[in-house]
Amino acid sequence: MKSAKKILALILAGVMALALLTGCGKATSLDRTIAEGMAEYYKSELAQLGGK
Repeated sequence: MKSAKKILALILAGVMALALLTGCGKATSLDRTIAEGMAEYYKSELAQLGGK
């Protein structure tokens, strides 16, 4: 019974370590990319309207 608890503890520690490391990536989410693109578009549109 003790060895089963140790194995379970090691598995859970591994899962927690992997979950911690998944947040370290530099990839941006699709929503953020779309929002940044729309912001750039509106900035350019406002710049064109201000120049007219």
